[in-house]
Amino acid sequence: MANARQVIDRHVAAFQAKDPDAEPWAENAEMVTPAGRFQGREEILGFLKVYWDAFPDARLEIARLIEDGVFAAAEGMMTGTQTGGLQTPDGEIPPTGRSVEIRWAALYEVRGDELVSEHLHFDQVEFMTQLGVMSGAPAEQAAT
Repeated sequence: MANARQVIDRHVAAFQAKDPDAEPWAENAEMVTPAGRFQGREEILGFLKVYWDAFPDARLEIARLIEDGVFAAAEGMMTGTQTGGLQTPDGEIPPTGRSVEIRWAALYEVRGDELVSEHLHFDQVEFMTQLGVMSGAPAEQAAT
């Protein structure tokens, strides 16, 4: 049986490869994101595909990971260039051609060799600002 880090590493590798068949999500998994809650493997893969389509070169990097049995907490960066349309709850953002470096943090739960839960957190203002579709937050504007 894999430990939490090994399962999360498989998820990251599958994300890099844009390979839904290699994703270790359980059939009854859940993912909670700033965009909403996704129930079940197919919904989660649908959420990931939105990023795969919008950012074909997307990469996840884990900077830190703390593991405690079946639970883990991680933080890292997602990088990529938006060369495809990004589907959002408010409609599609056409390709901007802009690169992003988005900080993220996630809490995971695994069972056996599968991911059963991820609660993903990232700054949506930072993301939309880097895409150029939203003005920066006041602190970011003051720093420039």
